Amino acid sequence: MTKPKLVSKLKKRSNWWNKAKKIRNEADTKWQQVGVLKGKMCEICLRESAVCCHHIINKSLSNRLRYELINGIRVCQGCHNKIHSTADPAIFRRIEEVVGKERMAELERLRREEVKVNEEFYQTNLEKLEKCLTTNSNSQVSDRWF
Repeated sequence: MTKPKLVSKLKKRSNWWNKAKKIRNEADTKWQQVGVLKGKMCEICLRESAVCCHHIINKSLSNRLRYELINGIRVCQGCHNKIHSTADPAIFRRIEEVVGKERMAELERLRREEVKVNEEFYQTNLEKLEKCLTTNSNSQVSDRWF
């Protein structure tokens, strides 16, 4: 491949990735927003406080679960820091306790499903999450959250 063709190909790929990355970041934000619709209580320590959503199965381990609501658990900042900064088995046991065996089994099953990650993947998930937010209906969120 000649250098001009290679440069052109790389620019096209770069443009695609920049657009996909922007949509991915928007979808990540929406996932967080949908996740906190169900309440302000940390599911680990049970304190009422500002919460964020933690991916039970890490995003880096499964693109399939990145935007699945059942892969989220609401946690306060203190518990979120403990999850990410310590290897404390107690906190992971608590997550498994809160999530339950059935949900964990479902997550493990879904984790193994492969998806094609492209702009369409991010756009489709972004639209689903926006729909949850615009309807602002807890009933839409609850059937896949708990």
